Amino acid sequence: MKKRAQEAGISVPLLHARYSKMTGMTIMKSLRDIRLAAAATLLREGNLKLESIAGETGLGDVRTLFRLFKEHYGVTPTQYRDLHQHPEEG
Repeated sequence: MKKRAQEAGISVPLLHARYSKMTGMTIMKSLRDIRLAAAATLLREGNLKLESIAGETGLGDVRTLFRLFKEHYGVTPTQYRDLHQHPEEG
């Protein structure tokens, strides 16, 4: 964030305040939502292990992935995958 604030010629707290005012959410909430959406896509479209999905999306570890995913989507990543993956037709 420091680099982005410097590029804009403002302080980090002001960057956060302006972002929140413009979007209605914090930068961290936006990043988390983007990461969770990426995780959901990976769960729907592939068979990556949860450890890989957590790492690739920047969510850290499987425990964090499970906790945040359940809070956001109301189901665990495993349940989401089971609900949204379709067997290949052929």
